[in-house]
Amino acid sequence: MAAGAVTSQNIYIPHPLLFQYERKKNKYDIFFSTNECCDTMGKLLPTLKDRKRYMAFEVLADASLSWESIRKAITFASKNYIGLDGMASAGLQFVKNNGMKGIVRMNHDYLNTIRASLLFIKEIDNQKVIVKSIRSSGILNKVSI
Repeated sequence: MAAGAVTSQNIYIPHPLLFQYERKKNKYDIFFSTNECCDTMGKLLPTLKDRKRYMAFEVLADASLSWESIRKAITFASKNYIGLDGMASAGLQFVKNNGMKGIVRMNHDYLNTIRASLLFIKEIDNQKVIVKSIRSSGILNKVSI
């Protein structure tokens, strides 16, 4: 059988070395070229995107704390509560901070889980603290601190 030949059942069988140079004959043929598959990446469909939620939180403490220590404490408490796989699924990101207040972005399924993990933060830098969520929304401007 020759390269790119048609058999007696009218099935087109392309030769492996001709993949780069041939184009699609019909909608059922699949050809991959090293240039075609990697040049552009299509947009992700809206149904495949993660729905996000923003949650504003406040840290109540006697003295002021650094933002880095607050961020580490929330990340550590969340990782202990939902695990490493849950943290990857939650997509926890710190968006804004304003002194002892901040905004966290997460997947919509993990909003209550992240809220629950804030309850386990009792101390930050050897200071007793209370971390409470102020408000949550799907729009960042509604949660502004």
